[in-house]
Formats: sequence, C-alpha cells, structure tokens
Amino acid sequence: MNIKQIVEKVTNNWPIKIICFVLAIILYILHQASMIEKKTFIVPLTIINDGNYTYIGELEKKVSVIVKTSPEYMNSIQTDDITASINLNAKNPNSIYPVNITVDDSILKIDPLEIQVKPEHIHVNVEEKVMKYVKVNPSIVDEVASGYRIESINCDPPFVEIIGPKSVVEQVDEVNTKRIPTSNASASFTAETSYYELNKLIEVPNKAPYRVTVEVLPKIKSHSYVDIPISVINLDSNLKIQNNLPKIKLDVEGTVPFLERYVLPANAICLDMQQITEEGNYELDLKIKVASVLKILGISQEKVNVQVIKVDNQSEDDKKSEEESKESSVD
Repeated sequence: MNIKQIVEKVTNNWPIKIICFVLAIILYILHQASMIEKKTFIVPLTIINDGNYTYIGELEKKVSVIVKTSPEYMNSIQTDDITASINLNAKNPNSIYPVNITVDDSILKIDPLEIQVKPEHIHVNVEEKVMKYVKVNPSIVDEVASGYRIESINCDPPFVEIIGPKSVVEQVDEVNTKRIPTSNASASFTAETSYYELNKLIEVPNKAPYRVTVEVLPKIKSHSYVDIPISVINLDSNLKIQNNLPKIKLDVEGTVPFLERYVLPANAICLDMQQITEEGNYELDLKIKVASVLKILGISQEKVNVQVIKVDNQSEDDKKSEEESKESSVD
C-alpha cells in the first residue's frame, strides 16, 4: 500500500472518525475521573512570626485543603497529616502572603495525588514587633469584712514584659491578673495568681506565678458619747457636793471593729476629790478613763465647778428629839 492509498483511507469519512476520536477522549477522561475521589480537610493555620514582624487585626485561623486521589488511599489520609502555615518573618510590601502546605512523607508516596489549598494567599496587616515593660494590675474582687479596708496591694513581680505589634504595645500601660477573691477578709494575706489574657495580640512570656500581697486593716472612725455622768471618787466622808454636776460629751476615734463592741465604763469621766478636805468652791479637772487604743478627740469641758459642804452627821433620831424639845418649850 503506497502513501496515497494510506492518505485516502485515513481521510475517508474523516468527520465520523474525528467524532469517534473525541468521544474516545471524553470516555477516557470520565473513566479516569471515576477512579479519583475528592475530600476537603479543614486545617488550622500556623502563623510563623519569629522575626521582627507580627500581624494585627483579624486573621484566618483555618484553611481548606482539597485532596484528590483514588478511593483506596483516601481513607488513609488524616487531618493531622497536613500542615498549613504562613511565614511573616519577612514583610511583604503588598501584604499578601502565600499559604504553604506540608504533608506527611507517607502521603507523598500516593499516586495519583493532587493537593489544593483555599485560599492560596491571605492578606495580612504586618507591623514591627516591639517589647516593653508594663505594670501588673492585680484584679481584686469582692469586699473585705465589714469594718475593714484594703490599705495597699503589692504584686511580685510588679512589672512584666509584653511583646506585640508596635501600634498595640504603645497603647498598653498595664496587664491584669486573674481574679483574687477577698470576700470577708479581716487580715492581710498573700495569694498566687497568673496573667489574664485579654488582648490576644499581646504576648506575655511570664504568665505566672504572680504573688499578690493584700494589706487589710480596720477602718478608722470617730464616735461621740453623750450625757456621760461624772463619777466622783475619793470624796471625804465628811464632805459632799452641793451642786448638780453636768453631763459630759466625749469624742473619740478608733477602729470600727473595736468601737462596735466597746462599752464605755461607768467611770469613764472621773472627778477626783482626794485633795479636797475643806468646804468651798473649787474648779477641778476631769479625768478620762477609756481604752488605751482609743484616741481622745475632744471633751465638752475639761474642768468643772464644784461646791463642797460639810456633811451633818447628826442622826435622824437626834434631829427628831431636838425638834420635839423645841416644840415643847414653845408650848
């Protein structure tokens, strides 16, 4: 068969032959496709930012990885076999970073195998990473016991290092601890706590432990005692006070817990008559006898005028007899 005959045979009914050829290709593709299975894995996105840059704003935390292979291999592929990451160690001028996919070596041996990630690129706002020290603010909750107050709060360490995007770090002056309950505390105490993560863009290398010392002291208040009678002591039995003594007002200051249970003694205000031996008018100092923990703020009067007279020691029977004698003599 010469070349002319071969050409004539090939071109004979060529439209039908082309259609058959195309159909054969389609059937082959469909056959191959029927032997491939597709599965989508949701993979956590790892952010690599060990250098001088970090990200700000919202960032995708997961990506979709589409795997195509034959059904016999698909069940052997697990999510843990696939790792997705973006590298922020170098700043990309257009802020578009490719998503890198890494799979286990055992997966790479599979044939056929096709892997695709969505999205393939992620827009990331990248900023210079800076560090500074800020104050640790202990988070005190609840109230101390009634009558007490918090005098001071000290934290060890008082300052910690924070790392993050420059624009964020510059606005942070302190970080908070986790809750420290002080319910009904009536004495100073020390508690251990740790860093409370509020801003996820801020990294705190030293998250714990923080030792917080809370100094709890009684509240101080003033109190007035009124209408206090004067207690007379050491008065000579042959003498007596003729005039009425005034009632006294006394102002003191002390702790709330002590004042709430303190009872003023009967001789809180004293008039000592030990030096008085004769009748007469005297101006005498008053003495205050209260608990030593109380501070005296004031007294309505520090001195008192006293009229002292002798006591008539004649018995009542003698007085009655004397009166009867006088009546008889008159008759």
